[in-house]
Amino acid sequence: MSDLAVAALGFDRFAVELCAEAEAFAGTVEGADLALRVPTCPEWTLEQLVHHVGRAYYWATAIITSGTTRFIPFESVPEAVLPQQPGKYGYWLRDGARQLVCAVAEAGAGSRVWTWAQDRRAGFWLRRLTFETVLRRADAAFAAGRPYELAADLAADGVSESLELLASRMTVNPSPALASLAGTGQTLHLHATGDGLGDAGE
Repeated sequence: MSDLAVAALGFDRFAVELCAEAEAFAGTVEGADLALRVPTCPEWTLEQLVHHVGRAYYWATAIITSGTTRFIPFESVPEAVLPQQPGKYGYWLRDGARQLVCAVAEAGAGSRVWTWAQDRRAGFWLRRLTFETVLRRADAAFAAGRPYELAADLAADGVSESLELLASRMTVNPSPALASLAGTGQTLHLHATGDGLGDAGE
């Protein structure tokens, strides 16, 4: 499922979008009150949201560059620590995204690494962290009262990824809480209303 979905936009597209989203996220939080509570993540401040996004870039980069097929803890990645000076947050975010893109390019998007999903390719992290940044940029925009826009085709693929990851979690990490979501053969039909997207399928 993930192979087909990523092919629709391509790993090259996600390499570009990840850096663009990191840039946009950094711009959204720049100059904002970092102590603001994030309405859509009420347990986090804007600063904690920055840390959440940035450390994921460096963590995924460490996974890919090491070639590991096993989980590694965040604490074992020195670069995943938020800089002490808030003025460096923007650079830290941008450089983290750039390092991840370079790591995938060097290892090969199809190389096997650890992930928590069924898709065990290094390229998984490009797509996953692009959409993580897409989502957290929206959180930051709501908190800081700043505008938010997203390309329609990227938004549509984000919906696809969410459904794929739900299915993946039910397979890789089955739990009673998710078991009832499997249903008994029902389908979901999504119909996009944005120009040019048409029927998003079932």
